Amino acid sequence: MEKKILPEKIIDLMRSDKKVTNETINLVLPREIGRVEIRNDVNENIIQDVVHETLHL
Repeated sequence: MEKKILPEKIIDLMRSDKKVTNETINLVLPREIGRVEIRNDVNENIIQDVVHETLHL
């Protein structure tokens, strides 16, 4: 039986991550080897759209 990954569940898990501050999801984005960018200005709707696209929904 194939398990379905729900985008909403992924977002919920992201909200409980240790990098969340003041209910804002902080993303740590790799830019190049040894360099990351921390972003806290990404709208949750954009995150949800990316999750949907990644899961091919």
